[in-house]
Amino acid sequence: MPDVTSNVMVDVTSDVTSNVTPDPMTVAACEVHFDNTPVPAENVIGEVGGGFKVAMNILNGGRFSMGTSCAGALKKLIGMFEYDELL
Repeated sequence: MPDVTSNVMVDVTSDVTSNVTPDPMTVAACEVHFDNTPVPAENVIGEVGGGFKVAMNILNGGRFSMGTSCAGALKKLIGMFEYDELL
């Protein structure tokens, strides 16, 4: 896997190409290629070549909130069934 770097792109003036890949397991998948596009050092997120780690950390936050949301909903459902049994 090539090194991936996360960055913020503003005022892109060079050639940008993209393609959308249909994937039933995701909402949308898109590759964006910035060919010969200079990126200022202040626009790099994390370390150069550490973009995969940045992406995984972002996904981990979503996994945590998804799990806690499901646990809260399950707790509410269990409480509803216990209440119905009392009636």
